[in-house]
Amino acid sequence: MKKRILFVAGVYGVGKTTLCDILSEKYLISSYSSSELISKCNHEEYGKNKYVTNSNRNQEILVNQVNKIKDESFILNGHFCLKEKNNKVILLENEVFKKLNLSCILLLSASVEIIKENLFKRDKIYYDEEYIKLLLKCEEEQAEKVSNLYNIPLLKYNMQFNNNDTKNVIKLLKHIGGE
Repeated sequence: MKKRILFVAGVYGVGKTTLCDILSEKYLISSYSSSELISKCNHEEYGKNKYVTNSNRNQEILVNQVNKIKDESFILNGHFCLKEKNNKVILLENEVFKKLNLSCILLLSASVEIIKENLFKRDKIYYDEEYIKLLLKCEEEQAEKVSNLYNIPLLKYNMQFNNNDTKNVIKLLKHIGGE
């Protein structure tokens, strides 16, 4: 039987972890962070700067770790693109997402101002608004590309960071049978 994996994607500071934790509790299914699964194997900590040293190797680790998960259904949160040291954007290979056998993609976005504020509150790092816009654009383009290439349903939701986000995401997921 094929696993049912909801991939919750979005840029840093968009609220993936918070939303995944709430959905996990509501539906009594496990939620995993891609970066935590990777760091358990390569012992590399992904701190405030979010820099990744070897994205291709990390994605291989992620696929292997996801394949070890015994749950029939679970939530996985992560990214379609990553931040490189010189503020360039690394687009993750399409093939990785095929190997993950995702059932559905939920792409989260938010206003640049909210993301900038969230990142500063969490990491005490000031991000340039143009860079956040670039990350949002790359994340969305890559999500659409992967969705089209591998026929994975793609849902998009713009986080408002109010009491309605969870309810609205649940409605969205019900439309494709993702509940």
